[in-house]
Amino acid sequence: MKHLRVVLILIVLLLGIAGAAIFTANAGAPVGGNALTPRIYLPLVARNESAPAPGTWITVSEEGFEDAPGSLWQFRDDNSADPKEYQWGRRACRPFTGSYSAWAVGGGADGTLLGCESTYPDNVATTMIYGAFSLADAKMAQVRFKLRYDQVLSGDDFCWYASDGTVAAGRCLDAQPSGWTTLDLDLDDLDPFTPGVSVLGKPQVWVGFRFTSDAGGHASPGPFVDDVIIRKCPDMLCSPLGAAAGH
Repeated sequence: MKHLRVVLILIVLLLGIAGAAIFTANAGAPVGGNALTPRIYLPLVARNESAPAPGTWITVSEEGFEDAPGSLWQFRDDNSADPKEYQWGRRACRPFTGSYSAWAVGGGADGTLLGCESTYPDNVATTMIYGAFSLADAKMAQVRFKLRYDQVLSGDDFCWYASDGTVAAGRCLDAQPSGWTTLDLDLDDLDPFTPGVSVLGKPQVWVGFRFTSDAGGHASPGPFVDDVIIRKCPDMLCSPLGAAAGH
């Protein structure tokens, strides 16, 4: 990940400009022009069960894409200028575990026609979002996932971020050696250059994954994501988070 770049940008520019490693925004929706319907989510509490012991991580979501993703997942093609439709899609192409993973260009009317070894198209902008979920009771929270990127062109970016519908921040990667890598995001430290950018304590939070490519031509399938885990801790006694990639 020696090619990782760290740059602050407005999130609205992310719709048309690739290459940021950190982005922040004040917007009414996490990313893109499609506003999400505001809803209030209460903290996760198990019914008829005792509260978790102090220092216990609570899994908000664990997604390996072995089954069709649930209703809290959204898949978008954000390039309205291109008549072809590419979205993130659940495909049996290059899983980390099991038989399936999410491919950045493997869904949508045209993406589903791509074979597993196809190269990713020029000028795509695809977004995969999970949410909303509540971190109202969280003192610590983290997203961790597996990524296989397999591309080396600096004009294309894979980004992962979190938003509470008002602010959003995250990291981007413009190149990665072949193979699977573990990446994460501390939801209390979204922007290493601006302390306090956090979605902890928020009643509705989204986590997103975004891929954009330029017109330079490409020679690999692009990003695959697998084994996404979102977890939170209601106190400060949980084991420390792993070092967030991209600092």
